[in-house]
Amino acid sequence: MEMVSVILLFVLGLVLICFGGDKLVDASVALARKIGIPQIVVGATIVSIGTTLPEILVSTTAAFDGSAAISAGNAFGSIICNTALIAGLTQLLRPVKKVEFGSLAWRSLFFFATILALTAYGWFTGHFDRMAGIVLLVLFGVYAWLNMVRSKSEEEETAETEESLEELKKISLPRNLMLLAFCAVLLFLGS
Repeated sequence: MEMVSVILLFVLGLVLICFGGDKLVDASVALARKIGIPQIVVGATIVSIGTTLPEILVSTTAAFDGSAAISAGNAFGSIICNTALIAGLTQLLRPVKKVEFGSLAWRSLFFFATILALTAYGWFTGHFDRMAGIVLLVLFGVYAWLNMVRSKSEEEETAETEESLEELKKISLPRNLMLLAFCAVLLFLGS
């Protein structure tokens, strides 16, 4: 009986994550179009935070349980998975027709500089402490800020592909933000 409940909880969590993630992306794209922010900026900030909620929960739970190594492994593993698996699958299914060098270049440089510094810190000190965590959180804040500042100069892909996005664009800004929060809660509960 316990095995059945575990399977049912797993299926329920998977449904909540899939539904919440799908609607979070739709609402984020609609929000980006409504307020004129390039989609890459919304994807690199709002969507990435929302879809990372399950990982945050797992890592935080592991850290509080005294398994910080699982948290670190989850963080590094998800970076590899997001970069290789998810980016690879999305490009396989629907390749990007045009990539602006400027918008990709600074993000790549920021990412690789951060990961190189983090790797060097772990290599030379043999651990990751609270100071490394604080620095990483500050770097995330800088990254989010740079996304907002640089968004004015970055172009957005303008192809309208889904009717659901058009419907979401008609929703008022406060309701769209509430939809984003609701989807984030679904992701959190599903995880």
